[in-house]
Amino acid sequence: MELGFVILAHENLHRVGALVEYLAKQNCAISLHIDAHTPAKESNALRDQFKTNKHVMFTDSIHCEWGRFSLVQASLSAAELLLQKHPNIGHVALISGSCLPIRPIKQFKHFLSRHKATDFIQSVSVEKDKWVQDGLNEERFTLYFPVSWKRNRFTFDKLVQAQRILGVNRQIPTHIEPHTGSQWWCLTGKTLQLIVNDPNRAVNDSYFKHCWIPDESYFQTLVRNHSERIESRSLTFAKFDAQGKPFILYDDHLDAISKSDAFFVRKVWVGADKMYAQLLASDRDKVPMSKVGAKSIDEHFEAALAQRTSGGVGYFNAGRFPGGYAGSRGQTVAPFAVYYGLNDLYPDIVNWLCKSSDMVCHGHLFHRQRVEFATGAKNFLGGLDGNVKIRNRNPYGFLQNLLWNDRENKHCFQFDLRDHQAVRTRLTQDENAHIIVIREGWILKYLAAKKVGKDVPSYARQLQDMERAFLLELEQSSTSASVSTFDLQDVLENPQQILNAATEILGDAPKHALLDMPKMVDLNGVNKALRDLKNAGLTLETVPLAKPAAEKQADKQPRSTPKLVQ
Repeated sequence: MELGFVILAHENLHRVGALVEYLAKQNCAISLHIDAHTPAKESNALRDQFKTNKHVMFTDSIHCEWGRFSLVQASLSAAELLLQKHPNIGHVALISGSCLPIRPIKQFKHFLSRHKATDFIQSVSVEKDKWVQDGLNEERFTLYFPVSWKRNRFTFDKLVQAQRILGVNRQIPTHIEPHTGSQWWCLTGKTLQLIVNDPNRAVNDSYFKHCWIPDESYFQTLVRNHSERIESRSLTFAKFDAQGKPFILYDDHLDAISKSDAFFVRKVWVGADKMYAQLLASDRDKVPMSKVGAKSIDEHFEAALAQRTSGGVGYFNAGRFPGGYAGSRGQTVAPFAVYYGLNDLYPDIVNWLCKSSDMVCHGHLFHRQRVEFATGAKNFLGGLDGNVKIRNRNPYGFLQNLLWNDRENKHCFQFDLRDHQAVRTRLTQDENAHIIVIREGWILKYLAAKKVGKDVPSYARQLQDMERAFLLELEQSSTSASVSTFDLQDVLENPQQILNAATEILGDAPKHALLDMPKMVDLNGVNKALRDLKNAGLTLETVPLAKPAAEKQADKQPRSTPKLVQ
């Protein structure tokens, strides 16, 4: 017999039956273990299906549990039965009931015939490399694990913690150098015989019974003592997520897995009818040897793993939220513009930007009393509510949702000292943020307050201190946002410059030449306000203007003819 299989099954036995039937027709020996947890009706039906098939044998069922030695016991029991019936077998592959052959068995046999003395098993040194993705690594060999993690997680964790405190360090047998790797292997019959009949079998079993997840270390360790030649890789394609759980493969993975250099694939969804039909087809021996493209499919699953653990830029699912985010993964999905103080100079700047650019132009999204969505709407795409209390629970998350929900468009919004400031630091750290700031723009806010009777120097100092704190934050090394700062003095003397920047900030040219300037705020009294502030002891860079820009604009307007009032 050239090839044999040890199959561990516990559910969906109708799919297992299809796999066993296919392998038996390929003249393979199959030793099958059915978990004792499986309903007797299903188990007996499968046994009856193959009771007259000379290629299929069943070992006694035991209760198997993930992470426990019972899985190793089941594998050893099935392997021993197979070796008793076929002592001269060439290779034996351990697969699960949810595996399928990627390539025809004929090709698999041809491959193994060219590697008759090679054991294909992922075997990674615990001391030299870290194969384990999540959880215990070295400690799985030096601590005791008397309880089930799945059924008693709290007790399991407490026992591990207690052993660490007590300094427990279980003695590893001298002939064992711990290795780990995928539990799915393909060993030569000779090597498997040596492992099963190892003179230290009792010591080996006793030691690994108290190890954590021994099915990923028993054969992987002992093969180092008995193999003539090891190729440290599994011939079964299986990918795991960050928590060590296997990816489930569906019909739409069929083309991708065909590029793998493996011969079997795990873990196939029970409802993948197309995959089962195609990979277990009777004419599979006519399929030509596929060209290996393992790198392509590995990159595909690595990208999926990165997406799952880190998320897409600007988008988070419930499994990763709340939490801390680093780098680009914690930012928004696309570039956006923030105008600081611009609407103090141009009260109608939002409407003007809508006409002059292709951006979705919001007002003050973080106004303390309201959320000013574009066009004055009370809510936004994706059911984003304009409720201030909801927004303030997570201001930056609110912005991320807004930009994600309408990610096909570019957005801009107004921001100043009146707004909810909790979002400010995250804005400065977001490399998608393009911020335009009018330095000393607070003077315009003070001027507006003065016109309504709020002429208090302490209010001016408060505004100045708040702006300075913001500007200082923008100068920090942690700032990733693109920042353009304009002095109020320059803006008042040449307003065209900042308006050009406002429309071109995200790299797009304005819709048309900026012929119609937005109306500037009334600057009457600005020179007196500047003198009063300096006399009150405030240090300012803006100096009184020879003729404010508002007056210059007014000079260009045609004057109406006076009418005689009778």
